Amino acid sequence: MSNDKEQGGLPYGLDNILANYGLGGLVIVLGIGLMGLSIYKGSSFTAQATQLGVVVGGSLIGLALTAVGVVLLRRGKTGSWRTLRHDVFIAAPMAGFGADEAGRKAAVDIVNQTQAALQRLGLQRVYTPVLARPEATKYETPSTGFDVEWEALRSAKRYLLILPTIMPAGTSVLVTAGIAVALGVPTVVFARKGAPLPYLIQGAVESKQVKVRLFEYLDFKEIEQTIINDGLRLFGE
Repeated sequence: MSNDKEQGGLPYGLDNILANYGLGGLVIVLGIGLMGLSIYKGSSFTAQATQLGVVVGGSLIGLALTAVGVVLLRRGKTGSWRTLRHDVFIAAPMAGFGADEAGRKAAVDIVNQTQAALQRLGLQRVYTPVLARPEATKYETPSTGFDVEWEALRSAKRYLLILPTIMPAGTSVLVTAGIAVALGVPTVVFARKGAPLPYLIQGAVESKQVKVRLFEYLDFKEIEQTIINDGLRLFGE
């Protein structure tokens, strides 16, 4: 028997609306639902004054909720339902390195340095699975790893992806990039100069539908200098 509620306490249908249309969409649905419910329930009262009060009162409140929902949608606050616990989520290829421990260590080092640079900028609440579990022997099972990173991405205000010169064949880091873009998280990609970008990352950088910015680097000093020079404008703020 399936559960009819998600962990957040919302019925499954409303949870889907919240995920796809944000708070504005949810408020509109609740407003319309309240108007319909007040009309339906109002007819069950025998006293005319009570009928009128329920129908008019419920309809006015429902109409007000609907108007608020429309305003939220028009202002683009579809992501305001997310609880932002992390100032930035830093991602880099890790599991895809396989037996290449040198490549894994290089990724850990550059992420560590990038985290320090962002913290000097004032972004103290940094989340990065690369530093949380730097050794392959400490990785969670894939299902747990996905759940952990999904929740972290839902809670991230910004997303920063560091791509190496050659992408490991088995990397899954681009999945986190796709989730960040889908959630509307402002995204920055640091890619090695001259290295080809994954096809859809290139498309996201060029697209005006999403918030993805590209910066190229030769070594960490260039990443650090870009962070120092641009500050929070790095993320389009």
